[in-house]
Amino acid sequence: MQPEEKTMARGADRLEVLCELNRRLATFTDLDELLRYATRRARELFDADGCALSWFDRRRRKLYVSAVAGAAMRSPSKARRTGQKDHA
Repeated sequence: MQPEEKTMARGADRLEVLCELNRRLATFTDLDELLRYATRRARELFDADGCALSWFDRRRRKLYVSAVAGAAMRSPSKARRTGQKDHA
């Protein structure tokens, strides 16, 4: 398979997962369960080590994490921002 074909196939796979997620949104009755499902699927979709959904409370000026997926996300000492280097 040519590189362009691989890129197109990966894009098609991502669209398929997004369509599946969209269909499943209406089936959840529990918000926490929905958020866990969304982070898990997003992690799989982007082949990432971890994924987190968060929201910012403007009034309190605080960031809250609603759901996480991936072992590194459960251990704050292992989590890093994109581009952040380990200074240990």
